[in-house]
Amino acid sequence: MGCRATLPGTGTPSLGFNIGSNVGGIFQFSGHNLYSKDYPSAFGCANGLGKLCGITLTDSEFIDGTIGFAGGITENKVDYGYNSNMPDVHQSLFKNCKITFTKNSTCGLILNAGPEEKDRILGRENITLDGCEVNYVDTPIYGIGLFGNLTGNVVVKNCRLNGMGGIPQQGDISISNNNANLPNDNISNYTFTNNSVDSGRPIIIKKMGVVI
Repeated sequence: MGCRATLPGTGTPSLGFNIGSNVGGIFQFSGHNLYSKDYPSAFGCANGLGKLCGITLTDSEFIDGTIGFAGGITENKVDYGYNSNMPDVHQSLFKNCKITFTKNSTCGLILNAGPEEKDRILGRENITLDGCEVNYVDTPIYGIGLFGNLTGNVVVKNCRLNGMGGIPQQGDISISNNNANLPNDNISNYTFTNNSVDSGRPIIIKKMGVVI
């Protein structure tokens, strides 16, 4: 709560806040009023072997860095002696977070499933983006990026994109592939409500580059 990351080093990747696990998963993390500057990955939350759920990030601000969320394989690779492979029911929430770029950027808010086609791993958590704001200095490729087969309930509401010189190539909200991992044909688990851009035009949602 109230933590700041403002002195990035020369190492890579450059991570402001890294909530990661490659073993048992991540459950019930809360961050509030975080701030980072000049970390390309301002807030990264990812897990490659187990669950990723119950993550809350609120009222935080990041300068020249992205928010990324990726994880949650179909079956945990560690046997905990109980049925840990059921779909996650714990909601993750990113609320009232602000990203400001002072230079060109590809994308500011990223929900990401893994790159492999096999089993379409990762991306099964329920997650909501609510009241988040991204301030660009030019037109990004993706305003908000939803990559791969996200099988949990995905809600994007009350979010605002500012400063874009035009329409992003892949949409204000982009449902797209992550390498071989394609989004599902049925995206009824996605909900978009009351999102906007500062120019006042209607929000444009694209799936694989096609307006929907």
